[in-house]
Amino acid sequence: RVELDAGDVLFIPRGAVHYFVNTHARPTVALAIYSPAYDGKDTIPVEKP
Repeated sequence: RVELDAGDVLFIPRGAVHYFVNTHARPTVALAIYSPAYDGKDTIPVEKP
């Protein structure tokens, strides 16, 4: 688990299982940058239970 503050940057290695949770009451924005560009081929559709 890693907690980030405004302006922090986090590198997530390719293939690492990860997720994002906002634990604060204030709005949060996350920017994801992919290199090489994300092609969507490994997307797995999930339905709500």
